[in-house]
Amino acid sequence: MALWWQRHRRRRRGATASEGTGSENRDAHLRSADSFNVETYSEIQYVSSAIVNVDLVSRIVSS
Repeated sequence: MALWWQRHRRRRRGATASEGTGSENRDAHLRSADSFNVETYSEIQYVSSAIVNVDLVSRIVSS
C-alpha cells in the first residue's frame, strides 16, 4: 500500500513570462522562441506524480 505522499500529485500553473532564475541573460533565453516561447505560450503547467523520501530528503517525481 502506497503512503499518502507517494500518491500525492502536485500541480503548478503559472505565467511563463513571470518565471525567473535570477539571471537576466538566462531568463531572456528561457523566454525566447528557443525555449518557453512566451509570445506563443503564455502559461506553463507542471504536474508531479509523487513525492518520494530518499535518504531523509524529499524528491518530487514527474511523469
